[in-house]
Amino acid sequence: RLGYSAAGFNVQAAYDQTKDGTGSNKADGLTLGGTYTIGDLKLFGGYENLSAPDAAAGAPTKANHYWIGANYQLTPALTLIGAGYRVNVNNGGGSANLFMVGANYNLSKRTLLYAAVGTVQNGANANFSVEATNNNPAPGKNQLGAYTGIVHSF
Repeated sequence: RLGYSAAGFNVQAAYDQTKDGTGSNKADGLTLGGTYTIGDLKLFGGYENLSAPDAAAGAPTKANHYWIGANYQLTPALTLIGAGYRVNVNNGGGSANLFMVGANYNLSKRTLLYAAVGTVQNGANANFSVEATNNNPAPGKNQLGAYTGIVHSF
């Protein structure tokens, strides 16, 4: 893992490799990402390349994932959030775009309210869901989702 930080700027790179018990390469991952802060605005972006060279015949062996977004501190308590994500998977895995907007509101130093809404736009072969779940849409179909919650730190 490598990183560099300067006034308002941060960039990170990480490489990960997973092997099975025999030493065969099961998966490689390279992630690059960074942030840039300008006053109350924090911009972020990244790229991830995943490779599974020993995947079963016909299964996806590569995926590329890109993202950009921003957080804007509107008031000391309220942060607005927006982001866009893109994924491409080979061997018929398809592609999709995810767009989301949301907000975090600090009730106190230890209690946070959050809300977000997002939509995933799947390509013809993809069935990604808007949230990490088993509730995936049919291939080529889109999905809209929203969530709210509260976080309290002890």
